[in-house]
Amino acid sequence: MLRWIWTWILPIIVLWMLYQQVIGRDWTWDFTGLKIVPLIMALALLPFNLFLESYKWYVVTRSFSSYSIVEVIQLVLAGRSLNVLAPAGIGDAIVRVGDVKGLERKKALSALFVCRTTQLVPTMFFGAIATSFLSFKGVTFFNARVMPIMIAIVLVIIAVGILIKTTTPQIDRLKSHLEYISRKVIFRLLVVSFLRYAVFSFQFLLIFYALNVSMPVYLLLLGIFWVFMAKSLVPGMLLVGDLMTREVSTLMFFSLFVEDVRWVMMAGLVIWLINIVIPAILGLFFVSKAKRNWL
Repeated sequence: MLRWIWTWILPIIVLWMLYQQVIGRDWTWDFTGLKIVPLIMALALLPFNLFLESYKWYVVTRSFSSYSIVEVIQLVLAGRSLNVLAPAGIGDAIVRVGDVKGLERKKALSALFVCRTTQLVPTMFFGAIATSFLSFKGVTFFNARVMPIMIAIVLVIIAVGILIKTTTPQIDRLKSHLEYISRKVIFRLLVVSFLRYAVFSFQFLLIFYALNVSMPVYLLLLGIFWVFMAKSLVPGMLLVGDLMTREVSTLMFFSLFVEDVRWVMMAGLVIWLINIVIPAILGLFFVSKAKRNWL
């Protein structure tokens, strides 16, 4: 019952409150100045974003999988679709790990851990920059002065877990599953993770420009860094919950610098539609194909 409330009722309530605060107010919405070119560019970057995500999985699973990059892209899209039904990216995990048979699933679990951890590195790094900025501005409603330290600790733990040998039994068990992943592969995954982070950050920036959001570029980028960090730290609650996290974090940051937040909230909605909803719809065409491999 509590999980059902957390998954559906809470996101809907929060989104309704956001709607009343932003969309439901008596704003004057004027889309006549909408810039189509930045919007099209943001949409055009979606295939590249999906390719980078798929390439990471392709690289890390080549030792036990013979899939081509096209087949991996289809697998990733199928996982995006199942994320609609399962929180915190579980749907994607089910597709990727379930696609591998037998004893190789342990390797697939390790590969998934490495892929998600390497993507977390740029998110936490740039998120720390955003929280440090808010700290210098005197923002304390979420204890911004402590957040950069906490994020730095997380990054250190990630580095230690990947690069340093340890005698802890649990860590040894995990590292035994990671032995087939070389440091060269991990470094390549990190490079691709930073590149992918740059791509979807640029997409977000393009949406701001398309909606004529008048703010300094550095402030827009810091807000983007903050939103992506919040999205990673707060567990996703299905498709609706992902939007809730984005909109709440967007409102928290940009409301500190502008009074009219409707356009920045609209930007969060548009980037959600592009990077989350569209892949989820496309993935419906490949879910049945992936499901055959789970059985």
